[in-house]
Amino acid sequence: MDFDATDDQVTTHIMPYFRAVRDSLGGGYRVGIYASRNICTRVIEAGYAGTAFVSDMSTGFSGNLGFSIPKDWTYDQFTEISGYRGKWDLDKVAYSNAWPAVSYVSPQTVEDPNPNTATDYEKLSPIDLIWHLEKRFNELRKDNKVGRDYISTSHGDVVTVEVSTWRAILNYLSKEYLAEGGSGSTFQWTVAAEPWRGADASVLENDPIAKKIIAAWQRWCGDRKQHLIDVAGGEVDMPHMAVTTLGYLNTNVVPDRWTGWAGDLATAMGELQKLKNWNKDRQVNLDRAARGLVGQKDDYLSDPGLSGYTLYKDGDHIRNTCNYADMCSDGDAIVFARELPKQNEHTHILSNFLGSYYTDKARLANRFKEIAWSVGAKQEGNAATEFEDNTTLSDAIFSDLLASGTPDSDVITACCKALASFIFSR
Repeated sequence: MDFDATDDQVTTHIMPYFRAVRDSLGGGYRVGIYASRNICTRVIEAGYAGTAFVSDMSTGFSGNLGFSIPKDWTYDQFTEISGYRGKWDLDKVAYSNAWPAVSYVSPQTVEDPNPNTATDYEKLSPIDLIWHLEKRFNELRKDNKVGRDYISTSHGDVVTVEVSTWRAILNYLSKEYLAEGGSGSTFQWTVAAEPWRGADASVLENDPIAKKIIAAWQRWCGDRKQHLIDVAGGEVDMPHMAVTTLGYLNTNVVPDRWTGWAGDLATAMGELQKLKNWNKDRQVNLDRAARGLVGQKDDYLSDPGLSGYTLYKDGDHIRNTCNYADMCSDGDAIVFARELPKQNEHTHILSNFLGSYYTDKARLANRFKEIAWSVGAKQEGNAATEFEDNTTLSDAIFSDLLASGTPDSDVITACCKALASFIFSR
């Protein structure tokens, strides 16, 4: 936006434009903005761009007068060197190092009957990999290879049901749980979420294009997985998010919460009970210890609430099973299960929505509160009570998540209070 747009023009013209660009872009690219400080800040805060090239050199622009540089700037064009080396005028630009520079251009991503196999998938983000997997899935669908269920009727007929691409891709992203058992068993996750779409998976994993995308995806799944880092600093466990979304989407024997926050909280109860059992010779402050086991990052063992206690015993240790990435993924899954079915059907529903959501700071600000809102809690005080009411251990299919047996009532209460505190302190 290389002109001095007034604030009302930003509202009526520039914001709708960038929203349309954001909603339409895919295939390895994200939206950035070149403009004055005010325009950059407004567009980024609305979630329509992820970073800015700030035209600070336009010192007379009203959008630069009295406005701070946007927090998410990558480049700042702040002065001009006249007659550089006696040849031309050269802009002087600062670099924040917030976003990595790029030295290549992705090949075209328009759907083609002859797929381009030259894309270097290893360089792509997880959302861009999903975009390419969606694209390939739909190409295979046209040959009747994937995306169909065959259901026998009571009259002996067989009915073909088309499965939306975004639902099928969520299923594949859940492989760690639905096909491999995750933290439980494949039976548990099938009952809690949905069955593994093995036929689709077999086609994808044997297709020369899809298998390259899947190979690049491996760094986002498994025991040593990387997490997606969003613009709000959230950490997203992609397979965890996918299977939890399916749990909320489907009507199952197991309540939807058990695939997400309630299942994670139950594991924290198990760890806190273990800590209590290991430290019977001292008075454990359960409330403080629980806060060290709910919503923490990898450095959880340094939390003051766990200080001074026995955390390792007989080859076992207190684990971080209800961690920050789990909480991000659980809250996001509630949003996705609610919003994805509302989208107009097209190939890239999932990747486009994820790309929009994970660059929207305003929406991400409420991701943890979505957990409380899902049980009707609006504030910390009643959230703890609602969590306790919604984690009754009668849902026995997840009882093996509790490594130390059924937790004591004070352990349950402490963990529910810790979750409420985590949610409403952010």
